[in-house]
Amino acid sequence: MRSAVFVIALAVFLFTAAFTIRELIYTWLFGRPDLGASSLETLARPSSPNTYLLANEGSTSAKPDAPAVLLKTTPQAALDAATKQLSDLAETRRVDDSTNERYRRFVVRTQIMRYPDTVEFWAAPAPGQRGKIAFSAYSRSQIGYSDLGANKARIDAVAASLKSAFEAT
Repeated sequence: MRSAVFVIALAVFLFTAAFTIRELIYTWLFGRPDLGASSLETLARPSSPNTYLLANEGSTSAKPDAPAVLLKTTPQAALDAATKQLSDLAETRRVDDSTNERYRRFVVRTQIMRYPDTVEFWAAPAPGQRGKIAFSAYSRSQIGYSDLGANKARIDAVAASLKSAFEAT
């Protein structure tokens, strides 16, 4: 009887310890959570379905899942609003070096398992659209083959928030 209680207690302890330090375990198994900067123009997406890209055809070498959002605002205002919305959705840590005023990159952790996803935003004047910017976003998972729609849901929520905050066209 004592050995069964010991085994159960040990299993509970090990599970709790692994759950508590899972971010360290992910880093050890899969590398740094920040997948690095992407160039929107030369973006190469993996074959796995665990990414989501919001961009205009012709602004990127990759096939977008949805078009960029056209907004009547400045790139800075759009990026600030997108950053706020992303932070409201999940634990977010900005990881870019802040030198590009039209770009931001974040590591976002999923709620329960705390898997790291890299999210990037671009905001630039829309070609031929005076006073409007094109907001593009790319979300990609570090761990797993499929993300069960988490990246799409995240970017769609940010895009919807931007559309309601600024006059979208």
